[in-house]
Order: sequence, then C-alpha cells, then structure tokens
Amino acid sequence: HSKVKIKMPEAVIGKRYTYGLDEIDPNYVCLVGPKAANRKGKKGFVLTFAAYKAFQNVNRGLFIEKAEIKEKLFRIMAVIGLSDFKEDLRESQRIRTRLGHIQDLVKRGEIPPELKTEILTRLKELREKYGKDITFYIRSTFNLEDLLEVNAAGHYATVEGAKTDEEVLEAIKVVYSSKWNELAFMLRKEKVIEDKEDKLVYPGVIVEVAEEARFAGLMYTVDINSYDRNWVEIRLSVGQGSGVVGDSLGPPAIVRINKITREFKIDSSATEKEKRYFIDKDGHVVPEEIAVEDRPIFTDDANDKQGYAFTRD
Repeated sequence: HSKVKIKMPEAVIGKRYTYGLDEIDPNYVCLVGPKAANRKGKKGFVLTFAAYKAFQNVNRGLFIEKAEIKEKLFRIMAVIGLSDFKEDLRESQRIRTRLGHIQDLVKRGEIPPELKTEILTRLKELREKYGKDITFYIRSTFNLEDLLEVNAAGHYATVEGAKTDEEVLEAIKVVYSSKWNELAFMLRKEKVIEDKEDKLVYPGVIVEVAEEARFAGLMYTVDINSYDRNWVEIRLSVGQGSGVVGDSLGPPAIVRINKITREFKIDSSATEKEKRYFIDKDGHVVPEEIAVEDRPIFTDDANDKQGYAFTRD
C-alpha cells in the first residue's frame, strides 16, 4: 500500500454538461477534473462529471449489470491481494476478463439525447470556427488524474484522430470505460482507494481540436518519484503527443531541472527517433518513418548542430 495520502478532488455534479475550455480555470476542478481545469487556452470543450452522471442514469440497466461484475471483482481482489494478482496468472486473468466485461458494458451505453445534442452543437461550432476538416483528440480528465500524489499518465484512454460526429461520440464512451483499464484499476488498489470510495472516482472528457506538432512534451512540476517540489521533469519527443505518453516509438527524451539551483540532469539523452506520429490527410494520427537525414537526436550538447539540444539557457 502506498504511504502517500491522495488528495482527490470531490466530484461535484453541477447543472451543466459541457464548458468551453476557454470558460474554465482551476476553480472548476471539482466539476471537470484537474486536467481540464488547467487546460485554458486550448481549442475545444469538456464534458463535466454531471454529463457522466446523466450517462449513468440513462443506462441504468447496464450499470446494474456492471455493479454485479464489480462486486465479484472486488471479492476476488479481497481474497488474492495485490501481490498475488501480479504473480498468480490464473487469478489475474479472471480479473482482466471482468475488467474487460465492464468496459464493454460501458461502451454499449447510449449517450442521453440532451447531452448528445449539446455535444453535436459544440462540434458544429468548432468546425465553423476552425474548419470543416478538423479532427479531434478525445482525452480523459478524471478527478484521480494529474494530481501531485499521482499523475496517472497513460492509465486512461485517449482517442486520437476522431473526425466525424459518430467517432467523437464513440470515443467519449471509450474514455468513460477506461476507468476499468487494468492500469487504472490497479492504481486505485495500490493507492488504497477503498471499494466504497471507488464510485467517487469520476470521469470527465476533453474534446480538443487536434493541431499538428513538430515536437510534443510533457512537464511535471514536481519530481514524480520523490515528490520533491524543487525539481521539474520534462519529457520530449518529435511529432504528435503519442510519442511522449506511449512507448511504441521508444522512450521520450527526459530532462530534470532544479528550480532553485538550476542543476540540470539528462536522464535519457534519448535517442535518435526513427519514427514519429503525425496527422494524415484523413485526420487520423498514425506513425511514419523519418528519413535518416531528418531524424532528430536529442542531446545535452548545445554545440551539436545535428541534433536538438537541451540547454541551461
């Protein structure tokens, strides 16, 4: 069990189903989760915890079935414990099967008519403003995510390259269902989220206009291993953000900087990148080979004209 007490924001069920990302700030954290509350300036909107509650209510039969599977799941975990889950292949497979069943049930749910109308109106407004051929990233914003005590990067679903209305609606349900990803479920067990508190973990969903990126990065304002607030960690990769959070193209470059002393550490000088993710003509995010002469090499040598250098400046 983790000794770090998690300060999880309470999920407040407000009156609104959506907010534009330009409407919210950190004061909205209990309505939309930490990730969305700190995403001001991005192009898009967020589905609140109230939207998920409406989704639950309209799919009451599916959620009753889900609760029955969840009860069996918790009973198995109470018997075998966390350590045995990692070692007992038979029991771990039983748990994975039940997690998969829960995810399938959630993805079978129907978006409530009034929520669907609001989502489609928001999408129409974004296309009118930024172009009819835009594509979207559909991201999670749980209240157990992007916290000081636990960042949960990669634990919940992100759907990249959703373009049509139907693709966006299906992607929203994928994000909702990702509360029951194995990584997310085990995180709650490792952080001692009690079974009775599990229902207090709520998903919000960010629908964001995808923008082409030459580079993508992720910054933690504390050391994610020691929780030392004096350190900043930056992870960087070429192309779209999938190259940072995922590891299918190899690890990202990592640099740590001390806020006080400006000490500079390269943890992974990383590596020559042979592939990158990009947005293709159909709006989908896909990997591609990078020509040898164009492959970026991240380095700590500011005089290296062949690579992209981390510098103390």
